[in-house]
Amino acid sequence: MEAQQQESKVKLNREDCPTTKVTVYSGSAEITRGLTTRVKPGVTKITLNGISSQFQQESVRISGASTGVTVLEVTSRTKARKEKKIQVDPERTKQMEELRAQLIQLTDEAKRIEEERDWMVDWSKQLLKPDKNSATGEQVVAEYMRFYRTATSELDARKRQNVQDQRDVQNKLNSPAPLPVSQLNEKKKKTSNAPSTYHTQFIITLATDEKEESEISVLFTYMVNRATWSPSYDIRLVDETIKLSYFGVIQNNTEEDWEDALISLSSSKPTIGTHPPQLKTKNIMKKEDIPRPLIAPSGFAPPPPPTMSYRAAPSTQSQMYSALPAPVAMSVTPPPTSANSSISSSFQISRSYSLPSDGLDHKVLIHSCIMKSRLSYEIVPRMQEKAYLKASINNNTNMPLLAGPSSMFIEGSFIAKEQMKLVNVDEDFVVFLGPDPSIRVTYKHLGFNSDSKGIFKKKNQLEVKTKIFVENTKKLPVEVSVYEQLPKSSDAKVIVTLSKPETGKECRITEANNIKWEQSVKGGETVTLETKYTVEWPLEMEIDQESLI
Repeated sequence: MEAQQQESKVKLNREDCPTTKVTVYSGSAEITRGLTTRVKPGVTKITLNGISSQFQQESVRISGASTGVTVLEVTSRTKARKEKKIQVDPERTKQMEELRAQLIQLTDEAKRIEEERDWMVDWSKQLLKPDKNSATGEQVVAEYMRFYRTATSELDARKRQNVQDQRDVQNKLNSPAPLPVSQLNEKKKKTSNAPSTYHTQFIITLATDEKEESEISVLFTYMVNRATWSPSYDIRLVDETIKLSYFGVIQNNTEEDWEDALISLSSSKPTIGTHPPQLKTKNIMKKEDIPRPLIAPSGFAPPPPPTMSYRAAPSTQSQMYSALPAPVAMSVTPPPTSANSSISSSFQISRSYSLPSDGLDHKVLIHSCIMKSRLSYEIVPRMQEKAYLKASINNNTNMPLLAGPSSMFIEGSFIAKEQMKLVNVDEDFVVFLGPDPSIRVTYKHLGFNSDSKGIFKKKNQLEVKTKIFVENTKKLPVEVSVYEQLPKSSDAKVIVTLSKPETGKECRITEANNIKWEQSVKGGETVTLETKYTVEWPLEMEIDQESLI
């Protein structure tokens, strides 16, 4: 009985408890607020109103309590917000209804004026038609014209007055005033089920050892939905140096504003399962143990289950084209889901931020650094006569680079957007920065020689020649990698012989059977790369020669 007499109550709003820290996940956020208030000795029930309706049940926890304070119980419940009644002036409502009726009358009057004018024009056309049985004198025509001018002038005056009257009535309707009862009811109906009309209420029951009224402090943390973030990057090339800016794009739609809070961004998902799936025993069954399918009512057995099939291997030609590198693809692809991520990371923003609950993108800087890189060029002249600038970079930061869109800049000018893949700490990755016009590329197909005639010929033979010219208009030397296709045979009877170039230190055949040159081109110089190969196959065999060129 004595404990009940000592129990006191304190009511606070969310605004009374400032946000100290927010950790944003993909789809949710963990919010920490500080609660400071004065309490009487004994047990105190603190009711905290205004927490978001997106609150996750059973996610609240209390920490950092003052010395001598014991938290006894924490409960939460969702309540509807009380809507303020809007006072409506009945006299104003009646006036608005009269104005609407007057506007309808003016609209009908405008239609009648137009109909009278149309009738006047048609009547005059009929009146002035020549008639064989009667002659129209000048006096008759003059009298009619005077009548026509008078009648049309009156119609014009009525039309101008009607337009002015409609404008005056419309201005009165648009003047600031309380909404009519019908519109208020409609507005109330639309907003009665909106999420913002509900809020969560925390009830924290605690006890203090103090014998007098004292000030206590606690931290309470809880989870809310409708918050997310994604990584974004700016990659800038300045004087052959790569500067990378790492951003977090945050969306706050939690119904709570985060004011002057420390922000952390986490790539983990709190809702994901923590246990791996369990693998059941797979028993081998004899045919007689497998239940037979039931006969359908029509007398036919149901169709057999689909057989397992495997995708056929790609053709030689498709292998050649798909195996070439594709630095030209600069379009942004959709970001991968979190299931493709192999790590979970957390990033602490260096300063406090205030983020309103507006659902908009808020871009905050995570980190900015200079990265080690090596610049070179990749060229696929058969497909495009362009040299694509390639930056080979090492992630020398202490944080992974998560998958996300990146914007490329060269000397302050925007070049393109590309999708960054996951890059771990100290891992190498490649970024293409678009074509460089200072490296000129020319591709020439010198034709082919076909030799399949003659009595003593036992094989068909085709010789193909190409030349590639790479000109460096810069003053400094550049490193280039040039790719060209070499047909690959899947039949032992078809023989491909490469005459030029000779493979060695500067030229090799890749796993995809493409020729790759790696050369240094001095400033102001041009290098010439030649290919020459022959293809032989039996006379009785038919081959698509387009796949050989």
